[in-house]
Amino acid sequence: FPYSFSSALAMRWAGLKAIGYDGEGRRLLLHRAWPRPRFGQGGHELEVYWRLGQHLLGADDPPPAALRWAVSARHRQAAEALMRDHALRPGFIMICPFAGGTFEGQDKRWPDFERFANDALPTLGRTVVVCPGPGEEQIAREGYPGARVLPGVGLGALAALMGHGALMISNDTGPGHLAAAVGMPLLSVLGPTEPGHWGAWGPSVTVERHWPRWPTVQEVLARSRDLLDRGLRP
Repeated sequence: FPYSFSSALAMRWAGLKAIGYDGEGRRLLLHRAWPRPRFGQGGHELEVYWRLGQHLLGADDPPPAALRWAVSARHRQAAEALMRDHALRPGFIMICPFAGGTFEGQDKRWPDFERFANDALPTLGRTVVVCPGPGEEQIAREGYPGARVLPGVGLGALAALMGHGALMISNDTGPGHLAAAVGMPLLSVLGPTEPGHWGAWGPSVTVERHWPRWPTVQEVLARSRDLLDRGLRP
């Protein structure tokens, strides 16, 4: 799936008959190659890669409306144990104020996330949960003292835990995409990221974006309240 020359070279060295999009001199290394759609003309990135899979299968099916991530029984049990250990009840709000990397050289993190979580979010009367990844634990504890901080939660348990939440509020980052995949209502607070190309995929996703400015605290609060009132869980 990566567009890089090195990924195609690795497949050739491994003796695999790889297929993929051309570009970066990859065509001669691939068993079968197709022109990569120009940025902005191929639709969402999921659709771009879906078409590649359709080429492999010789099919022409449309992409799914939702990803429908399957949660295992083991991970459901792990999530239930986390809820018992941290006295969590269903209906909590999960936040993901972290985001790695940049988009076109610009930070993907909403600069008002701390102020929103500490001053505005408590007015909604819900328990707030944050599950920091490795290296994010101290930021979570110091920056979000009113939240229940659950460090070290694995990906499968995190997906299962999302099944008990009422709303995820997230930057442009992996846990937001995971929330959409398991059907958790997601409020995706975006800045420079183009949602039509890179945004989380699925019917449970709501985007708050006003680029070239960031959303305000009150805009995100109002949208959060609306989503909670409507109970938008598929």
